[in-house]
Amino acid sequence: MGKVRISNIIKDFEEEIKKQEKIIKGELQHSYNENNKLHTENEKLRREIEKLRKEKNRYKRMSKKNSCNSSIPPSKDEYRKVANSRTKTGLKKGGQKGHTVHRISLKDTADKIIYRIVRQAPVGAEAILNAENELLYYRTQEIDARLKTEITETRYITAVQGQVLPEKEMRRYRISSVSYHDDFKAMILYLNSKGTIPLNRLCTMINEMSMGKINLSASVIVKWEEVLQQKSINYQNEILKELRKERILHVDETGWKINGTRAWLHVIVSEQRAFFIVTEKRKDTEKGPLGILNDYEGCLIHDHYKAYYDLKSCDHGECNAHILRYLKEGAELDKNEACAKMMELIQNMIHEKKELVRHRIMKMDEKQISSYEERYMEILNDELEKYASEHPKKVAAKYVPGYIKLMKRMVEYKEEHLRFIKDFTVPSDNNIAERQMRPTKAKKKISGQSLSLETANYFAAIHTVVQTCSLQKKNTLEEIKAILQS
Repeated sequence: MGKVRISNIIKDFEEEIKKQEKIIKGELQHSYNENNKLHTENEKLRREIEKLRKEKNRYKRMSKKNSCNSSIPPSKDEYRKVANSRTKTGLKKGGQKGHTVHRISLKDTADKIIYRIVRQAPVGAEAILNAENELLYYRTQEIDARLKTEITETRYITAVQGQVLPEKEMRRYRISSVSYHDDFKAMILYLNSKGTIPLNRLCTMINEMSMGKINLSASVIVKWEEVLQQKSINYQNEILKELRKERILHVDETGWKINGTRAWLHVIVSEQRAFFIVTEKRKDTEKGPLGILNDYEGCLIHDHYKAYYDLKSCDHGECNAHILRYLKEGAELDKNEACAKMMELIQNMIHEKKELVRHRIMKMDEKQISSYEERYMEILNDELEKYASEHPKKVAAKYVPGYIKLMKRMVEYKEEHLRFIKDFTVPSDNNIAERQMRPTKAKKKISGQSLSLETANYFAAIHTVVQTCSLQKKNTLEEIKAILQS
């Protein structure tokens, strides 16, 4: 009896143990599942936090970019108070003793002369002496300029024996019996293009300056732009002919709105000539620079728009001014030492070239070139290898630092970036083309852009004339007059 009871107790105890084991296993499995769930959620949150951290850093970098360390134009820079770096001299403001005084010089001839009998001439009046060094008189001049409206009326008296008018004159007044002289048209086009005065404002100004005698409309000026564009075709073709002969050419492009749709304004420029054209597509292989320069055999300087590398017959040079800005971004925002080293290296190259040219030495020593090339590749390869070892897994393109992308590009296009130290006719930057584009950006901001591709190319034609005259130190107004009268 006692043995049976003990056996039952043991059996019950074993059953209870099994029951508890089952409960514990269930709880352990539940805890394991919960732990896995929490681990998954934690991993998901970790990835989201990492993504947000990268996004925060990306936007933080963007907020620190400006025209000095990126491709952002100066017009987009936020206001910042620049510290005055000038050393105080203790001198008073204004002209200093011993400095050359710049005065307006008297003209040799005057349109109007007034004689006055006075006791004493004004202070500063110039004394005029005769051959015997005797005083004749004192003189001063007052310069004035004003818009003078001159209306020339032609009265035609018909007669059988009268003069037969040329066809051009016969058709000149077919729409209106009033026309404008070519000199006046040239002045208006000059003010609109070089002065960047909007059409409606220009019409108002001319009306007020002529005391209401001249009432222009914007559409009339646009028509004159069309006439100038058509009459300047030979002028433009001659510019293109001469540009193709140049050893060095610069190209650049900027966005241009045509009735709200993006188009592209291109410039091809040398030290003496500039040609502008607007195309609907950036990579226009017919009317754009890619078509115009398809057989060019010189050296083309650009800002790494890869489509230009489709021009196989010419050499290429990269703009290192952009490279220096991007390297400055890496040095300042990423605190990257390799960027700072590369900046210093490129600046040393540019400085040494300038010093050699200043001493009329037009070639760098081959050993020095090799030394620069070795140092160039050493800095780039070391940094790229370091980044690859720190990031064995593939990183999304948008999270790859800009300086790493830049360094890969600098390795691939080493010859184009360093061509300026091997050939002294090749500049280190593309600043000439960028300077030619600046007035067009003022036009975009002040006067709007274009309603059609045709009117956009009217502007491009006028700007070709204006900027070429500026490069050649010619009188732009006289050149426009000559084209209109051709």
